[in-house]
Amino acid sequence: MKNLTETEVGFYESIESCSVKLACRKVTLKLCVEIIDLEDAAGEEGFLVISSLVVVPKSLTSKQRRKLMNFSGGNVTLYDVQHYGYCVMFASEKFKTKEQAIAFVEESIDKNVSIILDEVGFILDRPVNCLGKTGWDLLNRQFENEKLANALL
Repeated sequence: MKNLTETEVGFYESIESCSVKLACRKVTLKLCVEIIDLEDAAGEEGFLVISSLVVVPKSLTSKQRRKLMNFSGGNVTLYDVQHYGYCVMFASEKFKTKEQAIAFVEESIDKNVSIILDEVGFILDRPVNCLGKTGWDLLNRQFENEKLANALL
């Protein structure tokens, strides 16, 4: 793949990044794609491809990074950041075989990383739950809660 790098088994991150301005700070996001073996994860057949916009570790507050270091046991990676929840998932697709999942990532995502990152505002505008919360709401909440917690200390 040209635009995605595999950093963990089945976890790919974009070489490019983009910046967005939240209510309380500017953050940098990367496109991350994870291929999950559903047999290992849930006991069912197939592979799930999940695409997310993930906050890069340098954009996190020092308190958030400390929490992540405790969560990950040391070095904080985009994989850790995504699994901790500092991200917005925007697409998922299920496939029967790993080869089909990888082919989808190569053809549909890897070739379009620049386009996806250019359109990040539109992706974050989309509702991400039944309450109508958007990707902007999710990211802002992560950082506003941190700002509020710091103000109370």
